[in-house]
Amino acid sequence: MRPEPQPNPGEDILDWLALNAVQGIGPRTMRLLLERFGSPSAVFSASRIELQKVGLKRDVVENIQSGDWHLQAKKEVAIAEELGVTILTIGDESYPRLLKEIYDPPPILYIRGDLSACVTQPCLAIVGSRHCSTYGQNAATTLSREVASKGVTVVSGLARGIDTGAHEGALAAGGKTIAVFGTGLQGTVQR
Repeated sequence: MRPEPQPNPGEDILDWLALNAVQGIGPRTMRLLLERFGSPSAVFSASRIELQKVGLKRDVVENIQSGDWHLQAKKEVAIAEELGVTILTIGDESYPRLLKEIYDPPPILYIRGDLSACVTQPCLAIVGSRHCSTYGQNAATTLSREVASKGVTVVSGLARGIDTGAHEGALAAGGKTIAVFGTGLQGTVQR
C-alpha cells in the first residue's frame, strides 16, 4: 500500500491545480513528486537538481519552473465557481475511498452535485463507442434504466453514443449518475 498525500488545510488549492496543469506530469509522476516533496507547493519550491534527482526529464523540470501555472490555476478556480463545481484533491477527506485504490487515481476531481449520495450505493460503469449502432445505444439506455431503478449509480463518460445512453437511462429511472471525463474544466467550457 502506497502512502497517500495528507490533507493540509493551509495548502492552497492553486498549488494542486498548478501542478496538475504542468505538461508532462500525469497521475503517476504527480504521486511520485508528492511522495518525495510532500506537497505541490514544495514541488514548485524545489531546485532544478532536486527535481532531476526524482528522475524527471529535463523538459518536465523546465515546465515546472518556467510556466505560469498558477495563473492557469486561478482561471480554473474561476470557471469552477462560475459552474458551481467543487474541486477535490486526492488529499481531501471527501475524496472517494474506492477511487483512491485504483492504480492511478486522478489527483484532482471536479464535482458538480452530491458525490457522496452517489458513491455510498453500488456503482456500475457503462462505457462504449461514440459511434455505436442504434441498438447499442438503446441497450445502454435500457440496462442503465434497469440498474438505476434498483439503486445502482451509473458511471460513464460524457461522450455521445453508449455514454449518453447510459446517463439517459439512469436519469429516466430517477436514478443517480456520475459523468467522468478526462479533462479539466478549461477543456470542457466553450467561451
